[in-house]
Amino acid sequence: MIEKLGDAFSRYQEYEILLGGNQRFQEALGFVYYDVLKFLRKAKKLFTARGFKTLCKSLWKNFEADFQHVLEAVTRHTDSLEAEITLAHRVGVRKCLEQQSAEQKKAQECLSRVEHRALWICGSPGSGKTVLSTVVIDDLRHRIDHRPKHTCAFFFCDKSDENNQSTMHVLATIIAQILAQMQEVPEYVQAAYATAIRYGREGLSMSDQPTLILKHLALSLERLYIVIDGLDENKEAARILENINDLVRNSTSTHFILLSRKMPKMKGRMSSFHTMELIPEFVSVDINNLIHGELSDLPVDDPDTLDHIFGSLSQAANGSFLWSSLMMKSLKSATSPHEISEILSDIPIGLDKTYTTIVNKIAQETPRRRAAVRKTLHAICSSARPLQWTELQIVLAFERSDACFVDSRKPFKPAILELEGSLFEYTPATDQFRLTHMSVREFLLSSPDHHGIDENAKPLFLEEAEGQLHLAETCLAYQSQHDSQAPSGDGRVTFPLLEYSTLFWCHHVCQSKYSLELKGWIEDFLAHTIACQSWILRFLTWQPSTFPLQYLMKLQNSLSEWFAQSPNTCVNNELVDWIQHIPQTFLFDAEPTSLHSDSNNHIDSSPPNGLRHRISHFEKLTVMRDLSREYTMRGILANGERWLTEALETRRRRYGCSHISTAWLLNGLGLIYDQQHQVSLSARTQESALAIQSSILGPDHFETIWTVNELGRIYRHSNDLAKSESMHLRALAVLSSVLHPHDLQIAWTLNTLGRTYRKQQRFDEAIVLLDQAFEIRSSVLGPLHPHTLWTNMDKAACFLEQGRLEDSVVLYRKALESRETVLGLKHADTFWAMNNLGRALESVGQIQAAKGLQERAYQGQTELLGSDHPHTIWSREACAKLNG
Repeated sequence: MIEKLGDAFSRYQEYEILLGGNQRFQEALGFVYYDVLKFLRKAKKLFTARGFKTLCKSLWKNFEADFQHVLEAVTRHTDSLEAEITLAHRVGVRKCLEQQSAEQKKAQECLSRVEHRALWICGSPGSGKTVLSTVVIDDLRHRIDHRPKHTCAFFFCDKSDENNQSTMHVLATIIAQILAQMQEVPEYVQAAYATAIRYGREGLSMSDQPTLILKHLALSLERLYIVIDGLDENKEAARILENINDLVRNSTSTHFILLSRKMPKMKGRMSSFHTMELIPEFVSVDINNLIHGELSDLPVDDPDTLDHIFGSLSQAANGSFLWSSLMMKSLKSATSPHEISEILSDIPIGLDKTYTTIVNKIAQETPRRRAAVRKTLHAICSSARPLQWTELQIVLAFERSDACFVDSRKPFKPAILELEGSLFEYTPATDQFRLTHMSVREFLLSSPDHHGIDENAKPLFLEEAEGQLHLAETCLAYQSQHDSQAPSGDGRVTFPLLEYSTLFWCHHVCQSKYSLELKGWIEDFLAHTIACQSWILRFLTWQPSTFPLQYLMKLQNSLSEWFAQSPNTCVNNELVDWIQHIPQTFLFDAEPTSLHSDSNNHIDSSPPNGLRHRISHFEKLTVMRDLSREYTMRGILANGERWLTEALETRRRRYGCSHISTAWLLNGLGLIYDQQHQVSLSARTQESALAIQSSILGPDHFETIWTVNELGRIYRHSNDLAKSESMHLRALAVLSSVLHPHDLQIAWTLNTLGRTYRKQQRFDEAIVLLDQAFEIRSSVLGPLHPHTLWTNMDKAACFLEQGRLEDSVVLYRKALESRETVLGLKHADTFWAMNNLGRALESVGQIQAAKGLQERAYQGQTELLGSDHPHTIWSREACAKLNG
């Protein structure tokens, strides 16, 4: 009995801190304490009686009988106390759940239809969400152990890592974890993998329909648990939630637990989820356990002092594990009992005040140490992903005034590790430095004037644009240094910052404030043709994105926007436009260093740079098609033709006219000729490429089928519609037999076949195909991707020619609004969308609205493309017609 009471008392002391304001609990606890005192008093009287030692056996036999009424009272009141504790906890839970509006209650009722399979756990920064997620994952793994049909997968979002922000990365990680726990890889996954490899993709991409793969995996399991922590830190949180909601609706075996901060944008997106908020009452016991565990590491022996520390921190923690941990670090750094007393006498409440105390303490350090902390913090805060030690060392050694790296200024690792404290930390397993918590970054990016900061501590604070500027300069200088010292090879061992600077220099530039000096650095770098092409080659090889070319094009657009901030200086658009270097990079890729055929007559090329398996033929030629359109818009098609012709002649002299490496150059030339309206020449060029590919690769190889599809498009342009339809149907038959139905190449074929049907005035058939293409592109690329918008424009054209004029106006208007959103108001495609909507409005008699659009398009095209461009001429004639 005594042992039982002793075990219970330690719990009751913690509950007394937690439930001190609960009157019913206090009364029940008082009854227990009173009964226990009576029990101990009678026991003491008995055990100290004369002759107890000789009579103990006989007396003890009667002890429980004599004290039965006391024991019964203790037991009764203990049970009552336990009931009160349970009740108080349930009341707390109920109050938490009752903090929902009527609309949320309706959502809860709807959620019951899917058996409460999605839970959102929210809380303030430092409330223990990540710790809780790891506990949940460990518990789930324990529960499903030895259950092969039960699986747990998880993902930790990290705002500090740009590489891990995509929906694709989240889905791929979860799928990989599920497959690793299966005894055999399912056949449909093997088939998807084989298709991706044949298609030229080594990694999972949105073209492989990862959401559908995840659904298939879930259907093969009795129970699938997925835990995602820190969802609010992910840039694509909305898209991830769309995939989660879709999976919850369609897979009854899948259960999600999502953890994030309590933010309005997250609350709206998770309105259909069950919600649990980590309020202080729910986590206080765990925080107390944390404090108890840490107390043993303090150099303090006095029990009263330890009790005082525990009580002070427990009362002030307010549900924050992070705050408790920071305070314990502060106490551990104390040099004397007096300093501990000083810390406890002025405890900062909340994270902001705690960080203020920390930086003010750093302000008391020597100037040299303050400078080292500042440089280290700024580098860690501004980096696009956590930096490894060798990377951080080089960043800290950069001298901005001389734009160089000084070896003698590289800091010693132990010296930086000594700076490690409450604001940043080092992880030996990965050799990385990172902030202690994302709230540190938010604090350092805020204004120091709001916190009562010491003057010497204010330099620790950071303007984000300034931090990005410093890293942009560092990365550009490192790229230039690498290309001057090591023009070839991988170089990542000799040059530790090479990979980081390759992937992120442009990212840092676009996030920085405009600087005339930085603009000059960029122009010098891009003007060095070999350096620029080498950078592109490394970028395409190391970029983790499934479609690195598209990502590179996005970076170019972002850099152009950054350059456009220049108020009074001339911008060399051709220099910024590194698209001109991409074909030359493709030549590196196509270099036939080791060509051979496998059993499937598939040609394998494995150049040292490893690019062939990073860039598929379809992606390469898709970019070439976009490139030819860019050449058209800029009126420099002749330049593209000359470059490709020279490259083709060089390749033929070196390897022969029928070598497979000449085929893609013929494909590219055919695209250029088509843009020049040399349709017959374009067809003959593509037919030459088709003959080479069919002979060497086979009639059903992907590269062969790409050319078949392209010929179908060219035959449509020459009005040979029967041959156009035949080519597209042949391509569609092959692609449909080996690719997933939602593959982008199938979408492209459906779209271009729909255009052929439209020309044949088979409008209903065309609309069916265009709807299928739109569904694929919308789900894989998103509804606002340029290729998705093209499909919408094609459907609108069908409506217009079919006589469904109002429907045409609606679609053209939607397409224009989308292009204005995605491409901006001054893009050539946006102006062409104005032309089309103007045409549709004219057809329904809205002449003034049509006139306004055509005039806007004409003015914009004149400024952007010039007065002699075909689009400008078309608009001028349309305006003249409307003006009568």
